[in-house]
Amino acid sequence: MKFTAAICLVAGYASLAAAAGCQVELLNINQAVVGTGCVQMNYYANIYDSTRRAGYTVNANSNCGLSFGNIQVIPDGYSLRQAGYC
Repeated sequence: MKFTAAICLVAGYASLAAAAGCQVELLNINQAVVGTGCVQMNYYANIYDSTRRAGYTVNANSNCGLSFGNIQVIPDGYSLRQAGYC
């Protein structure tokens, strides 16, 4: 029983290590998803907003904490949501 629990624990850590990115959803003021993408942990990526035909630079830290890049204009009410790993 202890051996099975140890295998499950190791498999869980291995699956997290394999997920090197954060799945991101770009939300508009109404909380509708207007863009999605995968941002590698500790890096930046561009997420495209199909309703405004614009892209926004998004940063993901090592815990999949998300933030917009510094030098860009974000529409009022827009936000980011972590939707899993990728």
